[in-house]
Amino acid sequence: MVDNISSTQLFDLVYQSAKLLRAEYARRLQPMHLTPSHTRVLRQLARLDEPVKVADLAVLLGVRPRSATGLLTELVSSGLVRRRSHPTDGRAVMVSLTPKGRRTWARIVAMADDVATAFFAPIPQPSRNQMAKGLARALEQNNL
Repeated sequence: MVDNISSTQLFDLVYQSAKLLRAEYARRLQPMHLTPSHTRVLRQLARLDEPVKVADLAVLLGVRPRSATGLLTELVSSGLVRRRSHPTDGRAVMVSLTPKGRRTWARIVAMADDVATAFFAPIPQPSRNQMAKGLARALEQNNL
């Protein structure tokens, strides 16, 4: 047990934990031929639950439209995302999840839950709740 942990020590624990979680998440995505970047796109499309312009999706992802287009091309090729013309703006392209994309997203959510459950298993639930509250507060105060 660590008492009176310094901010630097806490930073290191959070950083190392995130690194391990991300590596396991990425490893488990490989059989699906997906990367964490692909899942960021799928997550946003699942949250929106309606077609969105590529330019608007890029803003939500915090990337340039060209970067979003590259990821979308891969997801369209794998049948997870549908691309179509905007109904009133001939220059704009709309994207949305396909039924296969929705099923794949559900598998990813379940897999991420398995990864998180295994990682956090040694931490008692009351400690998890306290940790979550503290991290949520820090994120909120830092406008994230």
